[in-house]
Amino acid sequence: MLIDDLLAKHKATLPSEFIVTIEAQNFLDAMHAQYPGELAEWTHAHALDVVTNNLRRMLLGDRQKARGRRGRFRDATDQFDPADAESVDVFSQRFVIDHDNMWRRLGEMTGKDHLFVADQYTKTGRRALMEAAFHRAIAKRVGDRRTDEVFGPDELTELRVTFVSRTDEAG
Repeated sequence: MLIDDLLAKHKATLPSEFIVTIEAQNFLDAMHAQYPGELAEWTHAHALDVVTNNLRRMLLGDRQKARGRRGRFRDATDQFDPADAESVDVFSQRFVIDHDNMWRRLGEMTGKDHLFVADQYTKTGRRALMEAAFHRAIAKRVGDRRTDEVFGPDELTELRVTFVSRTDEAG
């Protein structure tokens, strides 16, 4: 699709430092001006992905609310909005419970569902720890210099492979 190709070209021209939202807006502004019909068609074709991602973000937000991560200000004021009760009810939290991406309320989950969720958290945690270890190793060698002054692409790729294989061996 034309817009996908143009977005890939835009990505290739990104500066070394940028803010994704600003670059996305710049791209959309250019597409509205140059290719309004194609952009409308592309937007329609991607509407399901947009709605899916927003719904997923809302569901994850509900889970965070139930965990009490609404922010220190709300915690400090100890206010509770009764209209928001369902989203903070522990049993209303929803989780992906299988490889088909089926979501289920926590209160309706089976033991098998909880084990699937636990396995996903374990994988995510392992990946996050691997990423943290990888960046600590880089930081140790780089110090105040830039990464590309210390490592070549092959050496950095090899280092990443080392950390990935450690993670794979651990789990």
